[in-house]
Parts: sequence; C-alpha cells; structure tokens
Amino acid sequence: MSSLEEIRLQRIRFLEAKVAKLERENTLLKAALTRTTIKAERSYRDMESTFDRLSKQVLETVCYLVKTFKRPATTEEVIKAFKNKYFQDISSETISRRLRYLRDGDWCKHKFGVNHPLLHSPQKGLWTPLEAEIWRAKE
Repeated sequence: MSSLEEIRLQRIRFLEAKVAKLERENTLLKAALTRTTIKAERSYRDMESTFDRLSKQVLETVCYLVKTFKRPATTEEVIKAFKNKYFQDISSETISRRLRYLRDGDWCKHKFGVNHPLLHSPQKGLWTPLEAEIWRAKE
C-alpha cells in the first residue's frame, strides 16, 4: 500500500470508531430522555446451561489430550485443542475457568449434588482427568 492509502485507511478507521462511540452515546441519551432501561447483558443464570455444556466439552478435550500425549495436558494445549475442535467463540479465560470448575468438583455438585472433582492438577497449568473419567470420555 502506498502511504496515501494507509493514511486514508487510518482516517476511515478513526471515523468508524468515532461514529460507533457517538451511536452508543445517542442510544444512552435517548434511553435517559424516554426513561427506558437498556437491557443489560445476560446474567450468569441465563448462561448456566451454556457453561454446563462447555464443562463437558472441556473435560472431553482434556481426556483426549491425555490419551494422545500420555502425559498431563497444559492449559494452553487444552485451549488450543478446544478452539480447534469446537470452533466456538469462547474466550481463553472462560475455558480456564471451566478447568478450575472441574478441578474443584463444582460441576458434579451442581449437576448431581455431590462434590466430586473430575480433573486433577498435579502442578499449576497441568491437567489430568481422574482415572475413571479418562475411559468414559469420547474420543
């Protein structure tokens, strides 16, 4: 690209960002004048079933990696494999949170009323399923 095209592209990006900001302000001011409430983001309770599904998929991913590599899987490997396998727009932090949730046994407590961890972390950032789970998970 020539320098003139780069300058124009930067200007277009700047103006698009400015328009987006002004549209957000406009929406907020309209809501204030009409005394309407802007609907907030979905609550955790609304998204709970999505997280339950993610927990199962994360567990399956960890089991697959441990079977494949015959060693504990790292958090980065789990995140990369999960995103490659499921093609979902899930943040890395959400996947990490699901790993900790499975390690602490909260998923079983939520689903079955029993606090039973499904993952073990021998070292920070390494994950391995408990023996019973590795053979039940799908490949």
